[in-house]
Amino acid sequence: FVLRIGTKLKLKLRDGAPKLPRGFRDDDDDEPPIEPTVLIYQSDLCAALLDDLERKYAGGDDDDDDGGDGSKLTLRFGEKVNGVDVDSNYVRAAAVDGGDGDGGLFGPFDLLAGCGGVNSPVRTAIQCSAPPGTFECETRLLPGSFKAVRLNNAPPGLDRDAVTLLIPGGGKKEKKKKKGGKEKGYSTTAFVEPVRDGGACILFAGGRRSKGSDSSGVEVEEDDDVNTIDPILAPPHPVHRGDRGSLALDLTERFPLMFDTMSRDDLDATVTQLLSQGPSRASSVRCNAYHYRCAALLGDAAHATGGVSGQGVNSAFVDAMVLGDCLDEAFGAEMGREKERYAAMTIQKALLTYSQR
Repeated sequence: FVLRIGTKLKLKLRDGAPKLPRGFRDDDDDEPPIEPTVLIYQSDLCAALLDDLERKYAGGDDDDDDGGDGSKLTLRFGEKVNGVDVDSNYVRAAAVDGGDGDGGLFGPFDLLAGCGGVNSPVRTAIQCSAPPGTFECETRLLPGSFKAVRLNNAPPGLDRDAVTLLIPGGGKKEKKKKKGGKEKGYSTTAFVEPVRDGGACILFAGGRRSKGSDSSGVEVEEDDDVNTIDPILAPPHPVHRGDRGSLALDLTERFPLMFDTMSRDDLDATVTQLLSQGPSRASSVRCNAYHYRCAALLGDAAHATGGVSGQGVNSAFVDAMVLGDCLDEAFGAEMGREKERYAAMTIQKALLTYSQR
């Protein structure tokens, strides 16, 4: 994708892209520009995938072995998986507060796909069941925190075909004097990502107020207390929040390129969302294998980088494609009626190939 840092610096962060979009170029070349960078919200993507699933599999064919209901697809809402048995392929679910689900024990399944992100219950079950030394997983909570703001209108003056990184330019809370004349400040930055229909998502990310730098030049953070939490990233608690006007002024002073030209309604929407949501933390996940028995791990459940690269969903889609190819290849090699008899062995063979790829 194309990344702008402020208004002057622009970087092309995309392998194989021939050139920057035409608006970024100084030449008169007629080569078509690359696609603009557009963020898709998770809720919108899930809705689109659900629609496609229902369109393809909810009807079923007459000769499908689907239990007689004419459908290959069963959907359950208002429930949360709270237990997985990867040895017998059962899943236990519980109704969530306010949901209309009943919960219960479901299975056995031919294949369990762990797609639950960094806190995948399938991966947790694998870690508990796998013999020592066969499955290893390292998870790490990354430093800093973030909040996301959704706006119907992209901030005027910023490029709508690129991700824009805004570095704080000041603000009464950005820098404060310590004893001895040294400065300490917040490290929060803002990533502005365009979305469909002219909107934008603003990702505020940073750590606690810094003490300064140690002898190696690495920034050192203070303890997490009321006086060191950035108001932008503070939890939704009266002690942290302050008043709306103070936060609005702070945002305008720190990020003038974005908020000086933003409408009052959009600024108010930004303040409301920041004050109403708690900060999130990112984690990294690294596994030495992506399967165990008849359970597979996909996406962040298998390999998470914390979202820095912005490729989490893309890598999950690649996992799904590779897993599908491996299953097709494995079952395509099994001929005749013996296919069903050895289904479990065939699935395990396919998952081994999936992990290796």
